[in-house]
Amino acid sequence: IEEDNKGKNKEDKTIEKGRMDICADSKEFRVFIENKIASGLNNIKKNGGSQLSIYREWAKGKEKYLCLVLVPDYRKAEIEEEIKQYEGEEKCTFYNIITYLNIVDFVTKMYNKNEFTGFIYEKYISDIINIFKNHSYNDKLALYTNMFLDISN
Repeated sequence: IEEDNKGKNKEDKTIEKGRMDICADSKEFRVFIENKIASGLNNIKKNGGSQLSIYREWAKGKEKYLCLVLVPDYRKAEIEEEIKQYEGEEKCTFYNIITYLNIVDFVTKMYNKNEFTGFIYEKYISDIINIFKNHSYNDKLALYTNMFLDISN
C-alpha cells in the first residue's frame, strides 16, 4: 500500500479526524466500509463515540447512505460490543456488520451464477474467496488450527 508523506494510506478517504478504509460518494448515495480484521474501534472519545461516529455523520450528508463494518467471524461479537459501548446501543442498527463468511457466501453464490464473467478481476475470484474463507472461522482456535494444518501440509 502506497503511503503519502504523512504516513496515511492513499486509499483511505480522509475526513475530519478520521480515515475510512473504503468510501463511495455519488450525487445521491454515500457508502463507507470499515474493515476490522485486526484493530478495534479507533478515535474513542471520553463522552462517547468513535471513528464510526465521524463516518456516520459524513454518510448522513446524503439522503441515501450505507455504513458497513467488515469483520472476521471470530471478531464479530467483540466489534459489536465495542459499537454498543462507544456508539451506544441505539446506534448498533445503523451499522451493517458483515462477516467474512457472509462475503464468502455472497461471492461464491455470484460466481456460481457466472455473475463475474468478463469482470476484469474474474481470474482472482477463487483467491478472493479463499482469503476471506481463511478468516471466516467462529473462533481463533479454529483459525490457528487451520493455519497450522496448512503449514504442516
